[in-house]
Amino acid sequence: MKNEAGITGTIRRICILFMCISGLLSIVATSNDDDKKSSTTTTATTTTSNTNTAPTAAISAPADAAAFTEGALITFAGTGTDTEDGALSGSELYWSSSIDGRLGIGATLRDVSLSTGTHSITLTATDSEGAANAATISITINPVGNTLPAVSITTPSDGDTFSYGDYITFTGTGTDAEDGDLTESDLTWTSNKNKHIGVGTSFETDQLNSGNHIITLTGTDSANTKVSASITISIKNTLPVAKISWPADGDEFTIGEPIACHGTGYDSEDGEMGGAALVWRLNGNKVGEGNSCDIDYIALAGDYILALHVTDSAGETDVDFIGITIISN
Repeated sequence: MKNEAGITGTIRRICILFMCISGLLSIVATSNDDDKKSSTTTTATTTTSNTNTAPTAAISAPADAAAFTEGALITFAGTGTDTEDGALSGSELYWSSSIDGRLGIGATLRDVSLSTGTHSITLTATDSEGAANAATISITINPVGNTLPAVSITTPSDGDTFSYGDYITFTGTGTDAEDGDLTESDLTWTSNKNKHIGVGTSFETDQLNSGNHIITLTGTDSANTKVSASITISIKNTLPVAKISWPADGDEFTIGEPIACHGTGYDSEDGEMGGAALVWRLNGNKVGEGNSCDIDYIALAGDYILALHVTDSAGETDVDFIGITIISN
C-alpha cells in the first residue's frame, strides 16, 4: 500500500525508549515491517554533572596577631575567589568575631570598634552553590591605658642544636610599663612538640623529644595582655644500638642444622626494642624479625654473614653482623 505522499512502504511501528540511568541517556529505536522483520538501533549519550569547587578566603588586613587599643577604629580587608563565580563580594563575604559576633559583609569593613580581649576574626566566603571556606586571624584589643608587655628569649639562640637527653638552660625576660619586671607564672614556656615546659625567667630541662621545636616564651601582664617571643631549636635523634647475642662470630654449623639466633636493640628515645624494629638477614636475605630468630635449614656449605638490623621510631638504623660457616656432614 502507499501512504499519502505516494510512497510505497511498509507499516512501521517505531518505539523509542529513553532511559537515563546513572547519567547515561540511551535512545533505542525498533522498527517492524509487515513481514515482522525487525531491526534495532541504539544511540547512547553520556551526560556529565559539574562538581562545584569551594571558594577560597583570605584576610589581608589587619595582620595576624595585631594589637590595638580599646576604642581604635579598625579596617578589615579580605578577598574571596571561586573557580566558577570569580571574585566574590557583598553578602558572599561574611565577617565575624569570636567575642562580638557579626561584624559585617563585603570585601572591606571600615571603622570597626571591638571589645577588649583577644578576638578570632573570621572571613567566610560562600559561592553561588552554597559551598563555603573561611580564613581566620587573631587580634588583641587592649584596655585604655594598658601598655603591651615586652618579652625576649636570651638562651638558647635561635637555630641551636642539641643531642637528645642534653640538659638545656632556657632564660628570658619580660617587662611591662605598668607592672615592671614579669616573673614566675607571668612568664610561661611552651614547645610545639612537648607543650608546657617551664615558667619564669630561667629553667632547665632534659625532657625535650627529638626533632625540631618551636620554643615560645609568653608574658602576661596584670591586664591579662599576652605577648610572645619564639625561637627554633633542634634535638638530634640518638642512633639505636644493635647487638647479636648468639651465635658467636665464627661459629660453625653442619648442613641442615637448625641455628638459633638472639639479639637486642636499644634506643635512648625508644628504650628496649623488639618486633619489626629488629630484622635478621642472612647474606642480605631476610630470615626473621624480633629478638629471636630460628634458621631451620641451610642447604649449602660455605661462609655466611648474619646481620641484625635495628630501626628506631625516627627511622635511624644500626647493624650488627657476624660470620658463620656451614660445613658438610
